[in-house]
Formats: sequence, structure tokens, C-alpha cells
Amino acid sequence: MARMVWQTAPWHATFGGALALSYQLGWDFMRHHAHTETRPRYFDHTIIMTVISVGTTAALGGAPKTMASAAILSLLTLSPMSWWLWHQRRPGHFRKVSNVFYEDDCTPEEIARYQAQDQVEALGHVLSTRPGYGYFTKDARFI
Repeated sequence: MARMVWQTAPWHATFGGALALSYQLGWDFMRHHAHTETRPRYFDHTIIMTVISVGTTAALGGAPKTMASAAILSLLTLSPMSWWLWHQRRPGHFRKVSNVFYEDDCTPEEIARYQAQDQVEALGHVLSTRPGYGYFTKDARFI
């Protein structure tokens, strides 16, 4: 088992580290003058992801047709999904005020009911994602 880990794990760790480092260096290169930048951050993310996917495909010996497919896959699939996941990882993202527009004939009671439902859904999300959340753990008998 130790020999298998020694032969395989460093290569996978090096590959993952190289991808993370290339993304960070690309981000620093694209955003080093962020105070004068007029381009949205999403476009920088998309450019970096596309360059990394094409570069990885080229380094692994892919044909030009394969590099073009990697660029399209990264541009249309990987970049938007990774951007969304990157913004969903922030703690408390579900506590933001949602951008909700009510109809003109909506009464204040209905708005209060909708907001209460939103709070219940947010608490249910926390209950399902944090282990032990909602359990009574401060009982002095069990200390």
C-alpha cells in the first residue's frame, strides 16, 4: 500500500497544485491593475479557465481539434459552473437579502408570509448542512 501511495500520490498532488498555482498566477496577472479595470471579474475567470484547459490539453499531447473542444467545454461549461461554486462557498451567502419583486396587488400580509417562508427555508438549509445544528448541547448533566 505504501509503495502505491508513494508512486501515485505525488503525481496527483503535483498536478492539482500546478492547476491551482496557474489559476492564482493567471488571476494575479489579469487583475494586477484592478483599480483601473473595467472588465468584469467573471470574464477574467473565464479567460483563465479557458487558457488553463487549452494549455493542459496541449501539454498532454492533444490534437488541435481536442484543444478547440477543451476551449469550448471550458468556456461554456466549466467556467460558469466553477464561478457559481466559487460564489456559493462563502459563509452566510444564504443570509443575503433576496432580490424579490412582488406583484402590485400583493398585500403586506402576503409579503410577511413569503418572508417567513424564506426564513424557514434558510434555517432548514443550515439545519441540513451543519452537523449537530439544532441539537441541545449545553445540558450540564452531560458535561
